[in-house]
This record gives sequence, structure tokens and C-alpha cells, in this order.
Amino acid sequence: MAAASGRSLRPALGHRGFPWNAAWSPDGRRIAYTYGDSSHVLQVHVVTADGSGDRVVTHIDRSEGSAQMPAWSPDGRRLAVQVSTMHMGHIWVVDVATREARKLAAHTDSISDEVPAWFPDGKHIAFQSNRSGQEEIWMMTDAGTDLRQVTGPP
Repeated sequence: MAAASGRSLRPALGHRGFPWNAAWSPDGRRIAYTYGDSSHVLQVHVVTADGSGDRVVTHIDRSEGSAQMPAWSPDGRRLAVQVSTMHMGHIWVVDVATREARKLAAHTDSISDEVPAWFPDGKHIAFQSNRSGQEEIWMMTDAGTDLRQVTGPP
């Protein structure tokens, strides 16, 4: 632990430039964060709390957009991430161990599904979306089904 003065603090993410959107895992042992490399495509990395074992967990194709805004599932096995371009955004779920990624509630319209957050049950995800024509909060299952708008007019 760091002293209250901060004297023993050190960067956990090494010399990675500008990581952001950091999210602690539920057990407090890992940090997921967004990082953009020289390709200018954002990906999500996971690193242990001591800064070791840094690895990319998203390998989203450039044509899909950039991955960011990681949110840990309550069991710490998956991340929900926002993958977006200038015109469209989707929520994806990534298995942290296998790095397998699934796009949820896929669409081809200029809809931006963004900023995922897990429900405590680990079976539902809340997110913001302009699906109704304005930004509202929506929810769906972790399989991308049963979409429901939960704020604003129906």
C-alpha cells in the first residue's frame, strides 16, 4: 500500500502514453483501460494492479471501430466495451481469458450504443443509446436480447 503522502506511488501502466477509462476488476487485482497505439485504433488492455502482465484483450477489427469504456462483469470474467466509429456504436462483451468477443444487439443504422454498465446479476447490461431519437438509458441481456428503454418517453 502507498503511504498517505503518496511517496511510494508508482505508475501501474508503465510508459504507455495516455491510457484512460480505467476500471478496477471486482476483486481489485486488475485494471482494464483504453489505449490507442500508432494505428490510431483504440483497444482495451488489462493489467495487474502492480503493473505487470499488461495485455490487449480486445482485437476488434478497424472496420468495426475503436474499443473503449470497459466495464467488468460482477464475476470478473468478462468486459462489456463500447466499440464505435464516427457514425455508429455497439456494445460488445469480451471474455477476458480467451479474448473472444461478441457484438450485442447488432444494427446497421446510425445508432450509438455506448457506455456499458453491468447489472449486479451479471446477466444484464445498461447503456446509453440514441435508438429512440434522443439519448436515453437502455438495457439488454448479456446475449444482446430483450432491449428495453428505461428512461424518457416510451
